Amino acid sequence: MEKKDICVIIPLYKEVLNDYEIESVNQCVKILFDYSLHFVCPQGLNIDFYRENFSEIKNVLFFDIVYFEGINGYNRLMLSPDFYRTFARFEYMLVYQTDCYVFRDELLDWANKGFDYIGGIWFEDYHGNPNLGAKLWCPGNGGLSLRKIKTMIRVLSSKRPLKNWSQLLNEKKRKRENVFNKLKGMILIPLNVLGYKNNFKYMASKYELFEDVFFMEAGLVYNNIKIPIVEDAIFFSWDKNPQYLFNKFKGFPFGCHAWYRDDVPYEGNKEFWVEHINKELY
Repeated sequence: MEKKDICVIIPLYKEVLNDYEIESVNQCVKILFDYSLHFVCPQGLNIDFYRENFSEIKNVLFFDIVYFEGINGYNRLMLSPDFYRTFARFEYMLVYQTDCYVFRDELLDWANKGFDYIGGIWFEDYHGNPNLGAKLWCPGNGGLSLRKIKTMIRVLSSKRPLKNWSQLLNEKKRKRENVFNKLKGMILIPLNVLGYKNNFKYMASKYELFEDVFFMEAGLVYNNIKIPIVEDAIFFSWDKNPQYLFNKFKGFPFGCHAWYRDDVPYEGNKEFWVEHINKELY
């Protein structure tokens, strides 16, 4: 694999970025200029600001505005196989949101590891606090994430059955429903076993959680995508609790997500990252 086989996409939803976001995108251009950089925007967005401030990024792709109407729209975009088909000439995609920061170019090295998905480090229960005993869990956060495009298309288009007869039956028994709905569900189980409303394509179309949680379920629950164990992805991207990770592992990752945020659950992020970025201690 070569750098030309990897694209970097930067999702946008507004006409002007704040100072921190400008710094994020400038850093992306500075470190990852050898890759194919793309802005991904809603149709109709005025991109004069981006043309003026980031002239190095020549590729701008527009998608339906419904995909940029809040987090639900963004999740639908990231769970659309057609989105990934747009970039099918590449092998890997790095999703780089405008609150990310990359420190050095290790992107090709990470892609060559052959995983289908690598994201930012999560602790137990997504928002678990390691200072209160939460353990390292998985590399799932999608803000700065590397995705194998062919696998994304395959999974999001798949109509292969996910749950077997026993799993579907037990799931139906556990549901609290009226007698009519429970009976209807039981009758449909033979069809479900064949894949009806029991496949990744259907699951993605109805998914109500964050898109990165979908891919973690695909890997951890269904073993349908290849994701690294958390120990093998420690130095890819940090999402929360950077001070804890720095103290524990004595180094800095390839990049980070939410570097300038200090809202819940990102308390401490801004203080930690601003200090190290300003002093270039990484």
